Amino acid sequence: MFEQRGPWVRLSTSVVHENPWYSVRRDAVLRPDGTPGDYFTVESSPAVFVVAFDELGRIPLVRLYRYTVGRTSLEVPAGSCEPGEEPLAAAKRELAEETGLSASRWDHLGVLFPANGLLREENHVFVARGLADTGSDDRAAEGIDEVLMVSADDAWALVADGTITDSQTVAALALASATPTVTQASPGS
Repeated sequence: MFEQRGPWVRLSTSVVHENPWYSVRRDAVLRPDGTPGDYFTVESSPAVFVVAFDELGRIPLVRLYRYTVGRTSLEVPAGSCEPGEEPLAAAKRELAEETGLSASRWDHLGVLFPANGLLREENHVFVARGLADTGSDDRAAEGIDEVLMVSADDAWALVADGTITDSQTVAALALASATPTVTQASPGS
């Protein structure tokens, strides 16, 4: 099975690890310079990231402990799509589970690929507006300590001072800030 992939040639492929959240694939390849080697890729289901704005223009951020890095993280609401779940449905579910909020207006801003030299995962970024309290959430099950409501300027200050270190949160905030329909909208829209 030879497959040309840009300047790379995949000679064979096999899954070397699989669990409910991700798989690891090993490809035997010819590198762009023609030398043989292995390329390992982590494959994960699509994920969603929600930059939600309340009527005052504030954004909910969730604080939770991240086992992988051994520290607490401040992030926009996010999570993986369930098998067969559309990204918008996942975004609505994640916002409700992590913050207890729903939204009446949703805009899909685009798709980002985090760590694209190692990880094959689509990150769908959404902006949500018209927030309402649902009266329930799954914060305990999600491991979320608290939800903070901060202005966009305060969110960027938290990035600048090193409080927000999750690159996918930074990317979602940047995409929301760079999107004209989002940045030009008034806080109450």
